[in-house]
Amino acid sequence: MPLDFPASIDAALGIANTLINYEMVLAVEAYLVKHGAPVNFDQMMEQSSSAMRRIVQRLALPPNRPSRSSYEEAISRQAMLIEDLQKLFVAQRITAIAFPPILISPPKIGDNGPFSVGGKSVPMYVAMARNTSLASCARMPSLVLPAGLTSNSLPVGIEFASISGRDSELIALALSLEGMLGIGPAPILQ
Repeated sequence: MPLDFPASIDAALGIANTLINYEMVLAVEAYLVKHGAPVNFDQMMEQSSSAMRRIVQRLALPPNRPSRSSYEEAISRQAMLIEDLQKLFVAQRITAIAFPPILISPPKIGDNGPFSVGGKSVPMYVAMARNTSLASCARMPSLVLPAGLTSNSLPVGIEFASISGRDSELIALALSLEGMLGIGPAPILQ
């Protein structure tokens, strides 16, 4: 059934990027300390590949790290998105929404885009993260089930997401669907 989603849903990828990029260094540092890692964040970055260092610098380190005001604005927008989705799910009696986790067929290793999606050119991070960012941003429980193969035998999935507090319903739905779908053919990896 076609459904009109709230306009706030369009902001999910941007909100998620701001939150992740602002919190990244602090979260990784806390994780390293909590688990007694023999390195701190700076030492870990020194041991990382140059490509990884460039990505982290471009996204999460000064001067590129989102500002505190941008972060606080993203938190406000996230709260609005969560509220809008809660209202939608309750009003329409929705158990879960289903969508492809990524916008493209699985790309070959080293193919970093851009990719054509609906006649538009999109960068890799949009092709790979746009759909999954909704569940992350809106704190929705979600899961992905195998959904078959592309025409060139690469695996594809279907993601199911629900609102917070409906984890059990989502798992029950997924178990039913998994039983109906059965085990599909194995991908042909080249």
